[in-house]
Amino acid sequence: MRYFYLPLLLKLVLIDAFIVGRMKLTEVNNLTKELNLYNHNELLPWKNPTSKLTHYTASLLPSHKNSRIIGGRAVHIQKHPFTAYLALKGSRFFDFRGGAVIVARNWAISAAHCLEYIKSDDIKKNKAFVCSNTSYWQKDYKQHQITRKYIHEKYDADELDYDIGLLRVNQPFDGKFEKPIKWVGNNYKYIPNTNAYVLGWGSTDPSDFKVVTQLREAQIKLEDFNKCSKRYEEKNYLLTDRMICAGEEGKDACVYDSGGPLIQNGALIGIVSWGTDVCADKHLPGVYSKISMFSQWLQSKMGIKSRAMRRMSFNASQLNMS
Repeated sequence: MRYFYLPLLLKLVLIDAFIVGRMKLTEVNNLTKELNLYNHNELLPWKNPTSKLTHYTASLLPSHKNSRIIGGRAVHIQKHPFTAYLALKGSRFFDFRGGAVIVARNWAISAAHCLEYIKSDDIKKNKAFVCSNTSYWQKDYKQHQITRKYIHEKYDADELDYDIGLLRVNQPFDGKFEKPIKWVGNNYKYIPNTNAYVLGWGSTDPSDFKVVTQLREAQIKLEDFNKCSKRYEEKNYLLTDRMICAGEEGKDACVYDSGGPLIQNGALIGIVSWGTDVCADKHLPGVYSKISMFSQWLQSKMGIKSRAMRRMSFNASQLNMS
């Protein structure tokens, strides 16, 4: 299994950092070992998310290629002002920790497995942030310090079931390109073969995993859950009712996109969660956390009363399917 997000625990070489703010990542001999030491846990061998990153060279410098989210295109944050990302402040740099989605003035959603890399100690030491208001994650961003994180109580790190989390920040999302998105309610209908969009700064090449500079989007289609579940079952992967499948041949989210949004008709319907070792696999689409299953959980954690909830979420009847 691949996670769509992995922390950038690589040795950094700063190039004129205080002048031009650029940085380059050098090759790591064994990233799997380095991640294990960082987490103080052994990664499950049959769900090793880092195996494809060993002996790779990753770069945060702008690419000369016209690269994009797999099968997608570059996009300005003005089009999707709810898109954000998680970051940890180090001694010399910001560490990209996955995608996030602005859903209220002081709240953002991400994947639970991304929040596992945001430690409570990081929050206490004021090192953890939700960043937004920018198309380019390395510059022009607004920092919002995380004051509390919530990982779903039933989150299963082995199966990535209930893979959703919530973050509260102390500075409100009130920038020029910061606007909450509504999420779908528990009666929302996920109709196969309808269009949706996935967004993120994740890898643009299924054979070269790295964070890209500019935000990307890809138009994909919702998959029939039963058919998708059967195909994954043949590969010994479990899909649950808290998951949905979406993709299209040559189009997909990929590594580092985890926690980012899947949207349909202007509403949040999913959170990037996981997939196979091969991004954009024509037989095995990406798997997303199904937002409609978590509407009440989000409402409870945010302390939203039912009247206010109607302003923050969509019902199926309010959306025209495409």
